[in-house]
Amino acid sequence: MAKEGGYLSQQSTRPRTLAYGLADSPAGLAAWIIEKWRAWSDCGGELLGTYSMDELITHVMLYWTTNTIAASSTRMYYENTNTLPPLGYIGVPTGLALFPADILLYRAEMDK
Repeated sequence: MAKEGGYLSQQSTRPRTLAYGLADSPAGLAAWIIEKWRAWSDCGGELLGTYSMDELITHVMLYWTTNTIAASSTRMYYENTNTLPPLGYIGVPTGLALFPADILLYRAEMDK
C-alpha cells in the first residue's frame, strides 16, 4: 500500500486539487493514467508489449474530451472513504477472483 497507494490517499482526501491539475494539462493527465496502467497491469514493466499506443491514448482521450477527470473520477474515492458504512460480515455466499499478478494479492504477499 505504501508503494502504490499514494493515489488513493490523494483522491480520498483532496480530490479537487488533483482534478484541477489533471484537467488543465493533457500531458499531466496522460502521465497520471499511463503510469497507473504500467504499475497495475501484468506487463512486467513493458506496457507497449501488452497495450498498443492507440489503446492507451484512447483511454486518456476519453477522460480528456469528456472532462471526467475534473471531478467524477477522482471524487469517487473521497465519497467511498467518507460516506460508505464500515464493512462487516457478509452472510450470503460470495465469490472473489484473485489472479496471479493481482495488485491485491501482491500487497497481501508484501505484508507477510
